[in-house]
Amino acid sequence: MLDRTANIDPGIDALFAADRFNAAKHAALAERSGGNTRELLALAFPKCFTGKGAAKWPLKIGIDRDIKAALPEFSRKQIKRALADYCGGPTYHRAILARLGRIDLFGRYAGIVDDNAVKFATARLKQINAKHRKARQ
Repeated sequence: MLDRTANIDPGIDALFAADRFNAAKHAALAERSGGNTRELLALAFPKCFTGKGAAKWPLKIGIDRDIKAALPEFSRKQIKRALADYCGGPTYHRAILARLGRIDLFGRYAGIVDDNAVKFATARLKQINAKHRKARQ
Protein backbone atom coordinates (compact mmCIF):
# COMPACT_ATOMS: atom_id res chain seq x y z
CA MET A 1 0.00 0.00 0.00
CA LEU A 2 1.23 3.48 -0.85
CA ASP A 3 2.00 5.73 2.13
CA ARG A 4 0.76 9.16 1.09
CA THR A 5 2.54 10.86 4.00
CA ALA A 6 5.99 9.43 3.26
CA ASN A 7 7.15 12.57 1.46
CA ILE A 8 5.50 15.11 3.78
CA ASP A 9 7.75 17.03 6.15
CA PRO A 10 6.92 15.91 9.73
CA GLY A 11 7.05 19.54 10.76
CA ILE A 12 3.97 20.19 8.61
CA ASP A 13 1.76 18.28 11.07
CA ALA A 14 3.15 20.39 13.89
CA LEU A 15 2.38 23.55 11.92
CA PHE A 16 -1.20 22.43 11.28
CA ALA A 17 -1.61 21.61 14.97
CA ALA A 18 -0.17 24.99 15.95
CA ASP A 19 -2.49 26.78 13.52
CA ARG A 20 -5.50 24.90 14.86
CA PHE A 21 -4.48 25.69 18.45
CA ASN A 22 -3.96 29.39 17.66
CA ALA A 23 -7.31 29.61 15.87
CA ALA A 24 -9.07 27.99 18.83
CA LYS A 25 -7.23 30.27 21.24
CA HIS A 26 -8.25 33.40 19.34
CA ALA A 27 -11.87 32.23 19.12
CA ALA A 28 -11.96 31.48 22.84
CA LEU A 29 -10.40 34.82 23.77
CA ALA A 30 -12.70 36.77 21.45
CA GLU A 31 -15.92 35.06 22.48
CA ARG A 32 -15.17 34.40 26.14
CA SER A 33 -17.41 31.33 26.06
CA GLY A 34 -16.99 28.01 27.76
CA GLY A 35 -17.44 26.02 24.54
CA ASN A 36 -14.54 27.58 22.67
CA THR A 37 -12.33 27.44 25.75
CA ARG A 38 -13.22 23.77 26.14
CA GLU A 39 -12.13 23.12 22.55
CA LEU A 40 -8.86 24.90 23.29
CA LEU A 41 -8.33 22.78 26.42
CA ALA A 42 -8.79 19.61 24.34
CA LEU A 43 -6.13 20.84 21.92
CA ALA A 44 -3.73 22.02 24.63
CA PHE A 45 -4.16 19.02 26.94
CA PRO A 46 -5.33 16.05 24.83
CA LYS A 47 -4.44 13.50 27.51
CA CYS A 48 -6.85 15.22 29.89
CA PHE A 49 -9.75 16.68 27.88
CA THR A 50 -11.84 14.87 25.26
CA GLY A 51 -14.61 15.91 22.91
CA LYS A 52 -18.33 15.93 23.66
CA GLY A 53 -19.70 12.46 24.29
CA ALA A 54 -16.25 10.82 24.33
CA ALA A 55 -15.13 8.82 27.36
CA LYS A 56 -13.90 11.03 30.18
CA TRP A 57 -11.86 10.71 33.34
CA PRO A 58 -12.59 12.60 36.55
CA LEU A 59 -10.41 15.71 36.77
CA LYS A 60 -7.97 16.60 39.51
CA ILE A 61 -9.40 18.72 42.30
CA GLY A 62 -8.09 22.24 41.68
CA ILE A 63 -7.32 21.67 37.99
CA ASP A 64 -8.69 25.16 37.31
CA ARG A 65 -5.59 26.62 39.00
CA ASP A 66 -3.33 24.45 36.83
CA ILE A 67 -5.11 25.67 33.70
CA LYS A 68 -4.81 29.30 34.82
CA ALA A 69 -1.06 28.82 35.36
CA ALA A 70 -0.66 27.22 31.92
CA LEU A 71 -2.95 29.67 30.07
CA PRO A 72 -2.77 32.94 32.06
CA GLU A 73 -4.48 34.99 29.34
CA PHE A 74 -7.80 33.30 30.14
CA SER A 75 -9.94 34.59 32.99
CA ARG A 76 -10.86 32.37 35.91
CA LYS A 77 -14.51 32.85 34.96
CA GLN A 78 -13.85 31.61 31.42
CA ILE A 79 -11.97 28.57 32.74
CA LYS A 80 -14.79 27.81 35.19
CA ARG A 81 -17.34 27.98 32.34
CA ALA A 82 -15.30 25.58 30.23
CA LEU A 83 -14.93 23.17 33.15
CA ALA A 84 -18.66 23.40 33.91
CA ASP A 85 -19.37 22.54 30.27
CA TYR A 86 -16.90 19.64 30.36
CA CYS A 87 -17.96 18.24 33.74
CA GLY A 88 -21.69 18.91 33.53
CA GLY A 89 -22.78 16.10 31.25
CA PRO A 90 -23.74 12.51 31.89
CA THR A 91 -20.52 11.05 30.48
CA TYR A 92 -18.42 12.81 33.11
CA HIS A 93 -20.79 11.86 35.94
CA ARG A 94 -20.73 8.21 34.86
CA ALA A 95 -16.92 8.33 35.09
CA ILE A 96 -17.28 9.61 38.66
CA LEU A 97 -19.69 6.76 39.48
CA ALA A 98 -17.20 4.26 38.07
CA ARG A 99 -14.69 5.73 40.57
CA LEU A 100 -12.07 6.12 37.88
CA GLY A 101 -8.97 7.84 39.25
CA ARG A 102 -8.72 11.60 38.84
CA ILE A 103 -6.18 12.89 36.31
CA ASP A 104 -4.12 16.05 35.88
CA LEU A 105 -3.59 18.07 32.70
CA PHE A 106 -1.11 15.52 31.37
CA GLY A 107 -3.23 12.43 32.02
CA ARG A 108 -1.33 11.39 35.15
CA TYR A 109 -3.09 9.98 38.21
CA ALA A 110 -4.05 12.80 40.59
CA GLY A 111 -6.22 11.28 43.30
CA ILE A 112 -9.29 9.25 44.08
CA VAL A 113 -12.98 9.94 43.62
CA ASP A 114 -14.44 10.24 47.12
CA ASP A 115 -17.92 9.34 48.39
CA ASN A 116 -19.14 12.95 48.24
CA ALA A 117 -18.30 13.14 44.54
CA VAL A 118 -20.18 9.87 43.94
CA LYS A 119 -23.24 11.19 45.82
CA PHE A 120 -23.19 14.41 43.81
CA ALA A 121 -22.79 12.55 40.50
CA THR A 122 -25.69 10.24 41.38
CA ALA A 123 -27.96 13.18 42.15
CA ARG A 124 -26.85 15.09 39.07
CA LEU A 125 -27.45 12.10 36.77
CA LYS A 126 -30.98 11.78 38.17
CA GLN A 127 -31.59 15.46 37.35
CA ILE A 128 -30.20 15.08 33.83
CA ASN A 129 -32.26 11.94 33.17
CA ALA A 130 -35.45 13.59 34.49
CA LYS A 131 -34.84 16.62 32.27
CA HIS A 132 -34.36 14.37 29.22
CA ARG A 133 -37.50 12.36 30.01
CA LYS A 134 -39.52 15.56 30.38
CA ALA A 135 -38.17 16.92 27.08
CA ARG A 136 -39.25 13.75 25.24
CA GLN A 137 -42.85 14.00 26.45
